[in-house]
Amino acid sequence: MRRKTFDAQFVLMDQEGLKKGTDGVVTDIKVVRSKPWGFELKDIAHEKMLIWHGEADKVVDVLQAKHACSAIAKSKCFILPTYGHWMIADQWETIVKQILEENNRCE
Repeated sequence: MRRKTFDAQFVLMDQEGLKKGTDGVVTDIKVVRSKPWGFELKDIAHEKMLIWHGEADKVVDVLQAKHACSAIAKSKCFILPTYGHWMIADQWETIVKQILEENNRCE
């Protein structure tokens, strides 16, 4: 049931975001794929970074998440097998629990 609700909300969000055309989407893709960004992943400074990625993602290769985790100090990578790009729809509760658990370890 939750997945159907998420799917319906995503369709509405997508429709709203594309009402005025695709220029915004094209710009996002250009920014993500352009280099340089003006910083290196290794230069990101923080107390801890948690990264989740679906192993079956066909939009963003899982190797990018693994690369980010290896390049960013103090990062932890959660690779979810069988999940794709929109794994958040089914896994948001698990992710929130993991965030809280990791936060409790820092205290």
